[in-house]
Amino acid sequence: MRSPLWFVLAGVIAIAGFVGGVTYSVHMMPRLIPDLECVVLPGTESITLERAGAYTLYIENKSFVDGRPYVSDLPAGMQILLTAEATGVQIKLGDPRNELSYSMGGRSGKALAGFVIDQPGRYRLSATLPAGRTAPPFVLAVGYGPMKNSFARIRQALGGFSVFSSIGIAIAGTIAGVTLWQRTKVRRAP
Repeated sequence: MRSPLWFVLAGVIAIAGFVGGVTYSVHMMPRLIPDLECVVLPGTESITLERAGAYTLYIENKSFVDGRPYVSDLPAGMQILLTAEATGVQIKLGDPRNELSYSMGGRSGKALAGFVIDQPGRYRLSATLPAGRTAPPFVLAVGYGPMKNSFARIRQALGGFSVFSSIGIAIAGTIAGVTLWQRTKVRRAP
């Protein structure tokens, strides 16, 4: 272990650890933003909510829907309604449980409202302006649960990067240290 090639191997392992961390983080990127069902409004669109429980409604300032980019804000005075298709019952939209916003992967948005459904199924999401006014297209996104779940995913991605990088640096440091110690020991030997 006295050859200088061990230092090269240590460097390669350190770089491999870093590359492994970056690869893991990039692989996690699509999972950082929760699964959101996006709809282009104004008008009325049907959405499927697959689980009972709490949801968050987001306005996406930058979005891609069906391969088309959208950059917009919620027009002032927009009235948003959510109605169960099976029963016709209107779902109460309240304040979001948080003021979170997100920006990654070419998308950005912020929490607009929160709501709870008792039954999974099809729902109509409608957005209209009073007095028949028109508005340019904008994107609303619906996600199950609060956005805080995605913060756990972000921690997981950063943790994976840290683990891969730390392991690579630790192994590389050990190899370099042992090689340096053995080379120094040989030089001091009579």
